[in-house]
Amino acid sequence: MSSESKQTKPDCPLIGQDGNIFNLVGIAAKTLNALSADAENAETACH
Repeated sequence: MSSESKQTKPDCPLIGQDGNIFNLVGIAAKTLNALSADAENAETACH
C-alpha cells in the first residue's frame, strides 16, 4: 500500500467536550466539512 492511498484520521477535538450526541455530531461534521473544503481548494490550485 502506497503512502498516497493510505487514509489518515482527521484531527477532531471530541475529548473534553459536552457529551450531548448532537454536539459531538456537529463538531465532527464541521471537521469533515473543513477537510472537504481544503481538499477541493488543493485540487483546484494544482490545475
